[in-house]
Formats: sequence, structure tokens, C-alpha cells
Amino acid sequence: RCRQYISMHSRCTTHGHATSSVTRCPKTVGIRGPVLVPAPTCQWNVPQTQSVACCSATAAAALLITVANSRDFGMVAKLRADAFYENDFSRFAGSFKKQFAAHEVESLMTRTLADPKRNNSPLCECLVAHAHDSGSDDRVLGCIDIRLPRGATGEQAAGVPEDDPQGAYILNVVVHEDHRGQGIGKALMQEASRRAICNWKASALYTHVQADNEVAFKLYMGCGFQEHSTASKYESATLLGKLVLLRASATTVSEQADPCPVPAE
Repeated sequence: RCRQYISMHSRCTTHGHATSSVTRCPKTVGIRGPVLVPAPTCQWNVPQTQSVACCSATAAAALLITVANSRDFGMVAKLRADAFYENDFSRFAGSFKKQFAAHEVESLMTRTLADPKRNNSPLCECLVAHAHDSGSDDRVLGCIDIRLPRGATGEQAAGVPEDDPQGAYILNVVVHEDHRGQGIGKALMQEASRRAICNWKASALYTHVQADNEVAFKLYMGCGFQEHSTASKYESATLLGKLVLLRASATTVSEQADPCPVPAE
């Protein structure tokens, strides 16, 4: 694969967004498979047919972020089970984790399956992060899910207001406990946002967060999310169970190029 890069100290000539100092060689366009990208470019100016690799400025090594496949599902399920029962020290915790993981594998297989009844689209995409130079250790370091817009699947994404057919929903952001604080969660958010907008034509992104979860709030706010309108028709969804409904428009996400860069494919 081509590893050549072109210096760019300017703005995207098509959309006016700030670009980073490096971008991929045009010869990489059309190549399928992971391409190492040392810094992001304008999210609107990237090909949409490849897997993704990106570097986190704070991570010890480059991250390879791709759409999960069946080989990843077991690791994703275990990661989520461990996180869900992270503070459960009872003698039944191990059994609970196994049951949770088994159910999550089945669920992932169902919701990520392309269905002809849904325009050959899945209901959801799961993205996973691996260390790019992991050698024989190919474990999943983090994962995230995207519920696709109604315009792509014909079904309203759970969590998205009914009057927004092009809204996508971000959920299940989990990072392995040994790799937290390295920017992996943010990198996953960046790529999930880019895919939702560029690949699935989402006009806005939504998510819920616990009202007292300061870490999650900081992550989402840094990526362009804001508390959703507290108009009466959204009030119940916003306040239910001390959850806050957050929203980021596609335009807002694209304008977060510096604080929350979106990795190019």
C-alpha cells in the first residue's frame, strides 16, 4: 500500500474546513483495506470504500479502527461484559459475564447483518480499535456502535427523535481498562461520527449520557455534542432515568476539526 503523504497547510478547497498538515497520496484512493493515516484531513473529502486506520496523539501506538466482523464479536462481547460488571465483586460475577457475553455475540450477529428488507443495510455498525503494530496480540482495545439513520434502513433508530429520519445514534463506547486515558475512546467517537455522516448520510448524531458522568460529558462535548432542546416533546426522553439526550449536527461535527478531528479513511 502507498505510504506517501502530501503536505497541506491550508483549508479544504471544496468545503472550507481546516485541513491538517498531511494527507494521503491520491494513489491510495480506491484501495481496499487499512491505510495508515498519521493525521486527519477534511472529513468531506475522503473516499468511502476502505477500512480505517488512525493515530491518536496520546496513544502509545497507532490505532487501527475497522468495522467489526464475526471474528471480533467474541472479544467485543467480553470487553462489554467486563465493563458492565466492572464493579461487581460477587461470586456470581463470572457467571453473569459469560451470560452477558453470549447474549451480546448473538445480538451483534443479528443487528449488524445486512438485510434485503432494509435496503441491504444493517441496523447497526460496530467499530473496533486494535493496536496497528500489535504483532500476534490482535485483541480489541475498544469498541463503539452506530445505530443507522432511518433513511438508510427504513427503521427509526432507537434513541433518535421520531421527527429526525436522518439521525444516527452512538452507543456502547467501551475501552479496555488497561488502555484507558490514551485517546482511544475519542478516536472511536471520531470515526463513528465520520462514518455515520459520510457513509450513512446522517444529518445529526444523538446519544444519551448519565447526568453525573463527567468523563462522558467531557468526551461528547469535545466532539461537538450539546444537550438537546428541553422542549416538552423531548423532555421525557431527556430526563428519563437521569439520562441526558445529547445531539450534534453534521455541520457542528465537521467544524470540530481541531478539538475533535475526524480520521480520514
